[in-house]
Amino acid sequence: MSSVNGQALVSRGVATPDAKLQKYSQKRRFPKLMISNKGRVEVKNQFCLLDGMNIGKTVCFQYACPAENKQWTLSKEICSDVTLPPRPPTPISTPPSVISLATDPEDPPSRYLVMMSPNDSSYSWRGQTLYKLKIVGDSNQSVKVSYITFTDSIAGNTGMVSSFKNFKLLDFMTAQQGIFVDSRMPNAATEYTTFRFDDAAPLVIPKGSSKTLFLSADVKSFADGAISGSQHTFGISSPIDVIADATVTGTPSSTAKIVYRTKPTLTSSVLGATTGRKRVAVDQVDEIARMTWSANFADDLTINTVRIKFSGLAVANNTPSFDVWLVDANTNANWGVSGKQACVPAVGNQCFVTFSPARRITRGTSSNAKLWVKSTLFNNSLNTRNTSDSLSASIESSTDILWSDGTTTGISWDPSNGGLGFPIIQSTVSYE
Repeated sequence: MSSVNGQALVSRGVATPDAKLQKYSQKRRFPKLMISNKGRVEVKNQFCLLDGMNIGKTVCFQYACPAENKQWTLSKEICSDVTLPPRPPTPISTPPSVISLATDPEDPPSRYLVMMSPNDSSYSWRGQTLYKLKIVGDSNQSVKVSYITFTDSIAGNTGMVSSFKNFKLLDFMTAQQGIFVDSRMPNAATEYTTFRFDDAAPLVIPKGSSKTLFLSADVKSFADGAISGSQHTFGISSPIDVIADATVTGTPSSTAKIVYRTKPTLTSSVLGATTGRKRVAVDQVDEIARMTWSANFADDLTINTVRIKFSGLAVANNTPSFDVWLVDANTNANWGVSGKQACVPAVGNQCFVTFSPARRITRGTSSNAKLWVKSTLFNNSLNTRNTSDSLSASIESSTDILWSDGTTTGISWDPSNGGLGFPIIQSTVSYE
């Protein structure tokens, strides 16, 4: 006699043996099934009960039922063969996807942002790119992002007023992405800005690919509470600030963006010949550069300090000192209140002069200055080495120019210098 544990039938969804099996026994005229007190099913006449792991759809009987018998059919002596449905395939496990957060290589460098002003017809405050976030997917599967919260870490903010408004999230084609949810400041040093993505505006990171998003906003006005000198560093402060159907890694951030009421620009050009120049007579001056200082349309500003470096063989070490002037290009009077300065050549064939003009420039206008030098006693190598003597005038770093926006004083030059960097070359010439 063979026996099978009837509990297996119950666990796979088959009716209890004493109800279901008796029904089959009567209908098919199978030998009567005996149910023991311990739940075991005893089958007379050498029949076996097999459930076939078939979730309660068919009960099968065979004469012999050895363990290796996988032919799920009824005995031909009872009825015709029965074919059971195939087992469902075992699902293939896919590793969870991971997206990595990073600062895009083309994220704007540290720079100055100008506040909104009705006087600024150039709208330089509008749609400023604050941060470029790069989201990188892995090779497992595409990932859908639901929410992104950006953090603005603020320094120099004396109040609980944001410096920005009209936040937008854009792609590289400047198409708007996501839906702005809110912007909130739990304290003066932090602002959170959240965007959401839904089926109408999805954000999907393709498998093995990446997307870069631009966080953009308008700069508020001084009247609206924007703080002169406030520094803003945007980024993702925690992986939980990006909600996606994947694991999120990375806490990237940008370089600081600093807000001011206005800002200056400077352009320059060489005056006179660039080569073969003659040294001037003792009672004359040599005009070597023209400098145009401009104020943004947003507000007035004052240029407080200008430091200029002279270098080259014309100012070789231990050669005599020479005088330098910064004068108004229209009147030849001092540009501001700072007068003549002496430059003393030193080691490295260079010397420096510093002017403190306190020159005020009205919003949206320019002021032209000229750089004069007394070249009478410049080094003369022609007599000894039969070569010309070069002279370069430059502004070497952002701290060589200091200015004021009417609220903050001692502001150094924009470190990005409009993307041109430093030094700012004013003039490069050579003397015969």
